[in-house]
Amino acid sequence: MSAASVSASASVSASAVLAAALAVSVVPASAASAAPAAAPPPPPLQLARFQADAGGTKVKDDKKNVNGEYLQVRNTSAKAINVTGYWFRDTHGNRFVFPRGSVIGARTTVTVYTGVGTNRGTAFYWKQGFHKWNNTGDTASLHSPKNVRLDVCTYKKNVAGFVSC
Repeated sequence: MSAASVSASASVSASAVLAAALAVSVVPASAASAAPAAAPPPPPLQLARFQADAGGTKVKDDKKNVNGEYLQVRNTSAKAINVTGYWFRDTHGNRFVFPRGSVIGARTTVTVYTGVGTNRGTAFYWKQGFHKWNNTGDTASLHSPKNVRLDVCTYKKNVAGFVSC
């Protein structure tokens, strides 16, 4: 190898090293030290359990056991939440709206049964004479009175008839 080719090779190598060093030093300090953005906290109201198939309970007939279908809503916060006007719906647009004066206590779960009963404490009733949730699969979405979607839970047919959200 001639002295000229060794010199050219050395200058190319030195140029490549210098270019690489400059590329690294061009990264802004804020980008190098920026932490990834934190995910927003989950909403304090969440869907907890979705019993879509009453046949998955002890009574094996949906039509005779409408209250075997239910949706649970959990308040994960340390404060009670007035849920008057909050609502959920199924895939077909059937809606349940929490009535005036409905409150979910701090760190409490309430159950909304599809059938008939008297609302009290942690039990609410949709007052339907027949099932609403599809046994083959359905989706429940929980909304604020201002139509902000807070949570979604999808049930896919299974032996137990429910899904934990």
